[in-house]
Amino acid sequence: MTVDRPVTHITTFRLSDGAPEGYFIGLWTQIGNLMSGRSGFVSARLYRPLVGGTPGEYIHVAQWTRAALLAAAQSDPDIRSLEARVETLVISRRRVVCDAATDAILPGT
Repeated sequence: MTVDRPVTHITTFRLSDGAPEGYFIGLWTQIGNLMSGRSGFVSARLYRPLVGGTPGEYIHVAQWTRAALLAAAQSDPDIRSLEARVETLVISRRRVVCDAATDAILPGT
């Protein structure tokens, strides 16, 4: 990936039936804490749908200054180890890395 501008990393998760949500959130928080110390990290948040989602669905959204810096962080062995533990809890995961198609729409603009 050679995008030399800010990117957004979005991952949707659907937990297996009976997977402990608190444990999943704890693993995600550990991964986020490790990512936050990496060069290029801007922010991350985990969302739970209020409308239109399914039970056990989560959406992770992270901002990075460059796709290459995101890729470098994802190759960290500690992060990969935690992500392997997450994989044992999910039945589906979809990852996309996006760049902005428009400028941000802000109040009053």
